[in-house]
Amino acid sequence: MRAAVGFLLRRGPVLAVFPLLKLAAVIAEGVVVNTVDVWTFGVLAVIVYAVIAWFAWQRRIVSIWAMTLIMLYEGSGALLTGLRNLGTAPVLGAVSVAVAVYLVLGALTVFSSRRGGR
Repeated sequence: MRAAVGFLLRRGPVLAVFPLLKLAAVIAEGVVVNTVDVWTFGVLAVIVYAVIAWFAWQRRIVSIWAMTLIMLYEGSGALLTGLRNLGTAPVLGAVSVAVAVYLVLGALTVFSSRRGGR
């Protein structure tokens, strides 16, 4: 278990998992709301996040800062959603809090990679 967590908190997997998490959130919101705006903005956000993650993986300093801020923003939103849902839908709330913790720890991992490292 410790090896899996260690692997998931490396820079490469964090930058790969983040757009996938955003894609899952877009699909879930798109299915629930089902409007053109939700799908359009969601898909555009996934594409932009994937491009920024690619540049951050190449160690471009501005992209690393941008990815860190985006991940902290998305993590704080997931945390607020999870805490709000803990009373009404505990499983959904717990998953959202776990995603928020992963995004915040991932943001710290990406930020610490701005000067070499793994």
